[in-house]
Amino acid sequence: MIRKDIDKLCAAGVPLGRITVGADCMTVVERLRAGERLEVCSLGDVCTSVSGLLRVLYAVASRGASLRSQSDPWLDMEAKGCNWMDLIGGLLEFMSRST
Repeated sequence: MIRKDIDKLCAAGVPLGRITVGADCMTVVERLRAGERLEVCSLGDVCTSVSGLLRVLYAVASRGASLRSQSDPWLDMEAKGCNWMDLIGGLLEFMSRST
């Protein structure tokens, strides 16, 4: 399974030396610099809940970086015209009202 994921990331243009296996996602996010992109095979690699996803997206965006999931093409923080900060804020507000 891991080899398949590594091959998928390499095929997407991620250099082999930049692929990290088994690391805590937030540790990787904390190392991101503005303009860099965190490329993952699937959202399951970075979170297990909607609130976890929102935390990761907010942390990535706060660093001026982006995230893209190979298995979840709808999640591409580099998409033109997408204001992720407003989306995240709205979702967090909705979640807090719902609970």
